[in-house]
Amino acid sequence: MQKQYLATGQVTLPGHHGKANHALVFMLAGLSTRWKQVVAYYFRVTVYGSAIKPIVTNLIKEAHSIGLNVVVVTSDTGSCNRAMWRSFCIQCGKHLKRVNKICHPSSPSDCVHFMANAPHVLKKLEGCPC
Repeated sequence: MQKQYLATGQVTLPGHHGKANHALVFMLAGLSTRWKQVVAYYFRVTVYGSAIKPIVTNLIKEAHSIGLNVVVVTSDTGSCNRAMWRSFCIQCGKHLKRVNKICHPSSPSDCVHFMANAPHVLKKLEGCPC
C-alpha cells in the first residue's frame, strides 16, 4: 500500500488567502533546443484566471528584457487556465470565431500565441465522434 502525503501551507498567489492545496508553476522552455527552467511558482487554492493574467504578462516582459522571445503560452485545459485564456480574450469553440494570439507585450509588432499542450489536445480528441 502506498502512502500519500499531503503538504499544506499558506497561499502565496497575490490576492488570494487561505490554506494552499495546489501549486501553480510557470516555466520557460526552448522551441528548438532542449531547455526548460522554472521561473515562478505559487501555492494556491481556487484561482481566478484574471489573477494569472498579470503574472503571465510580467513573465513575458521579463523574458524579453533578458533576450528571450516568448512566442507561445501553453497550458492544460483546466478551468483555471481556460479562465486565464478568456482574460486575454483568447477564444475557441465550435460556434466561436477562433482568436488564439495577442500582441506581444514588449514587442507590439510580434504576437504571442496560446495553445493547449499536446497531451491535453489528444485527450480531448479521444472522445471525438469523428
